[in-house]
Amino acid sequence: MKKNNLLSGIGILILLMSFTTKAQFTPGNLVVLQIGNGVGTLTNTGNALIFNEYSTSGSPTFSVAVPTTGANAMVLRGNATSEGYISRSADGNNIVFGGYMQALPNTTIINTSASSAINRGVGLINGSGTYTIGANSTSFFTGGDIRGAAATDASNLWASGSNQGMNYFGTVSTATLVESTKTNLRASNIFNNQLYISSQVASGTPADIGVYSVGSGTPNTSGQSVVTVINCGTGAQPGQFYFNNSGTICYVADARNTSSGGIQKWVFSSSTWSLAYTLPTGTAAIGAFGVVADFSGTNPVVYATTTESSSNRLIAIQDIGASSTATTLATASTSNTIFRGLAFSPSTTTCVPASIATTTNNAPVCSEQNLTFNITTNGSAPITYAWAGQGVFSSTSVPNPTVANSSTGAYTITVSNACGTASSAINVTINPTPTIQVNAATICSGGVVTITATGANTYTWNNATNVSSFTASPASTTNYTVNGTSIDGCAANQATTSITVVSSPSISVNSATICAGANATLIASGASTYTWSNTQNSAIIVVSPSTTTTYTVDGNASGCPSSVSATATIVVNALPSPSINLSQQIFCISQKSITLSGSPSGGVFTGSFVSGSVFSPTVAGSYSITYSYTNASGCSKAVAQTFTVSGCVSVDEPLNNLKELSVYPNPAGNILYVKSSDNSPAKYTVYDVSSRKVMELDVNANNNSFDISTLAPGIYFIQSNSSKNLRVKFIKE
Repeated sequence: MKKNNLLSGIGILILLMSFTTKAQFTPGNLVVLQIGNGVGTLTNTGNALIFNEYSTSGSPTFSVAVPTTGANAMVLRGNATSEGYISRSADGNNIVFGGYMQALPNTTIINTSASSAINRGVGLINGSGTYTIGANSTSFFTGGDIRGAAATDASNLWASGSNQGMNYFGTVSTATLVESTKTNLRASNIFNNQLYISSQVASGTPADIGVYSVGSGTPNTSGQSVVTVINCGTGAQPGQFYFNNSGTICYVADARNTSSGGIQKWVFSSSTWSLAYTLPTGTAAIGAFGVVADFSGTNPVVYATTTESSSNRLIAIQDIGASSTATTLATASTSNTIFRGLAFSPSTTTCVPASIATTTNNAPVCSEQNLTFNITTNGSAPITYAWAGQGVFSSTSVPNPTVANSSTGAYTITVSNACGTASSAINVTINPTPTIQVNAATICSGGVVTITATGANTYTWNNATNVSSFTASPASTTNYTVNGTSIDGCAANQATTSITVVSSPSISVNSATICAGANATLIASGASTYTWSNTQNSAIIVVSPSTTTTYTVDGNASGCPSSVSATATIVVNALPSPSINLSQQIFCISQKSITLSGSPSGGVFTGSFVSGSVFSPTVAGSYSITYSYTNASGCSKAVAQTFTVSGCVSVDEPLNNLKELSVYPNPAGNILYVKSSDNSPAKYTVYDVSSRKVMELDVNANNNSFDISTLAPGIYFIQSNSSKNLRVKFIKE
């Protein structure tokens, strides 16, 4: 037993000799929890805890070993990837960590032990390197892990573990289980006076994997609610996390040894946390366990411990985006040591919490002016500033920013240092910039308009007028510009109006010459609306006067009236009156051709079998012949005549005894008179040109008038029944 203790002590001594002989921590450096002293195997019965300090360039500077023997001994499991989350107290004076109060060597599996047998405790190491037990419990986390710890100072301590929620270990109030809705926790820390925890499981409430707030501020009583702040998503393995002072950026160590692992960067905007990207650790498919960040520069510098199973690393990443690369600062030296939690070095002096002494501003101001703030603070340096409010800040991290586009309401300043945070709300009044409105108008030439501006208290026009309203009568379209100020003296926006001057229209319209019965199109131009003397009101009208007529149109352009009498004169030329001159309308085909005659002469005949003025039918039937005539005015008219062409069968025989029988009138209408020379009674038969009998006539002195209305128009023959040589031809019209 003594030999093992000796070897353990030698291992720790050799390890410490690799660091400088400085007697305290240096603020701004990094503190890494190393589990294992390089001698004993990493085991579940407990391993030594060594807190190594490195400069931000990776140089070892200081180291503190936690006792493994005696009443204050504290150890952790070296083979557990869930233990060893550390933090720096909110006052900046101590490194805070949880552990098992068990001396080595030990044969009991420490995390399954009862806490009454192996107490769970919270350890503190101050800036001088002095280790103390801050508090311990004989009941908390019994039969389970203690994993992470946080503190506001040396008297108020909290710890997270596997089988309970968040426990208050402090000495100011009664030790208590603060929350129990979310268990199986990982890291814990305090940022901006708010207690946070993380978990890698969805069980419990809330059912998310990520980072959560516990109650409001730093509660030390039971029944606190747990609220998801960052939901890292299914499969994520969040460990340590680190917020900036304004609470708008948080880096979360994701322990997954996959391409998804590394350091997640979350950004708060528009009331929502969003994952910006994940920074790689410099080795493919290796995640991160602990993380802190320095936000003092233009680009944050992120420090993390990685999750290799051995020889894991302390790395640094300057965050310039998703393509940022990691630099290795230090490596756990042997298979019997492992790096776990990470924190900034504690302060070596007593820290005075930051507070706000005075606040001043230049409000009320006009909205177009810049709002300026200035505050003075008390507390230990360095003090950081975080402003919030509407508008564009020259900087949100200085004590005296200017704000453009500010608004009436509250602006918040939060000041922080290593041991405290303070906030103040400053209510300001921003006088609105008046908005000037001015009317526009359209007037006719010679018209007068009233121009009126509203929305300001005083007015200055570009025509040297200093009133809100005036009259103007511009000769042409003119712009007027006005500036104004409010009753608070705030300059208004400049407004411009245009007075459009419309000249009276000059209307033009065409004339036309047409023939009687034809249409004429009249087109007026030069105005926007029209009214014609025939009551039509479009720009284009169609008329059909029977005689030469004058039309008048009135016009209107944009409300400016004008009337013109345009000799829309429509000249109407008379149509000719052609006719066809014929002695008869029924012809025998044996006549071969007929010369056509029309008046006035000089017209044109058209129709079947018509050539020029000759009609030469070759087939019996009815034909329509048209005669068209154009007069000297270019006006044309056509007339049509129907002609009957008969075959005239047997009518070519010589007609004898014509003097013994007469018929009249010839051509006849509906009544035909037949008379023999001696008025003696006789019977006659009427034949058509095809020798078909169509009527019988009984002629005597008392009966010589016959109704032939039933006969169709054409050529007919009357033949004596007693003599075939007595035959007369007549025409029925």
